[in-house]
Amino acid sequence: MRENRPKQRLPNELRIWVSRPSDTLCKKIVEQGGTAYHLPVLKIEPIVPSISFISFVNCLSASDWLIFVSVNAVQNAMYGQLGQVIKKMVARVAAVGPATASALEKYGIAVSARPVLNFNSEELLALPVFQQLKGCQIGIVSGEGGRNLLESTCRERGASVSVIRVYRRSCADVSYKNWQALCTYAPQVVVVTSVDLFHCLLHVINRYKYSSSQLTGLTWLVASERIAQAMRQYCCEEKLIIANNATNDALIDALLCQRVKLRRG
Repeated sequence: MRENRPKQRLPNELRIWVSRPSDTLCKKIVEQGGTAYHLPVLKIEPIVPSISFISFVNCLSASDWLIFVSVNAVQNAMYGQLGQVIKKMVARVAAVGPATASALEKYGIAVSARPVLNFNSEELLALPVFQQLKGCQIGIVSGEGGRNLLESTCRERGASVSVIRVYRRSCADVSYKNWQALCTYAPQVVVVTSVDLFHCLLHVINRYKYSSSQLTGLTWLVASERIAQAMRQYCCEEKLIIANNATNDALIDALLCQRVKLRRG
């Protein structure tokens, strides 16, 4: 379907702040005619899994499904002994989005279920295979915090659920030097791909006393309506661009669809 996209480009030299940990979006932005500044405000840290190794093995041996919620869940779970166990398991595997599925497949793990359109927990839970879960054993590989929608909904549908937390999110320590460099760059658009990331972004903005006039002048590219809802008290509706999901392609598509608005500033 990608080849059907009209040949459109971003306004020349549009300045975009990519605030999430991964910098892969930056190359896509430059390819479309914009410029990108990568200054992450959130970091991902591996943690000791929330259940013991023996419990993890027992969970996998008994599970009908193992659900990975993100690329970070895959990368941190596949490290060391846990990864060796996962590769040998018999449970079917589900991924919340295509990037997560791709990360699993790079480790040789077949993905049996993934959302087709919107890449989130709601869409995964809407798949036919997750409607009747009575008697099923489900393992969910995730990070600390975040939503518990997958866990609570699977339990409501009759499944026994084990959650294996393998990483945590926390606010990055953005130095004053890096912040000044960002201000010199003077971004016009800020990319926000999670509510947690937005809270960290507010933290650094408040820390360095970014003025309200500068804040309201920014355009915000967000990865879902849920993120937009959390942000509406801080920015004008007309300054929000809502992508279908957090993938690079969806974010670029959202920018291209709003290129006329972006030209007007």
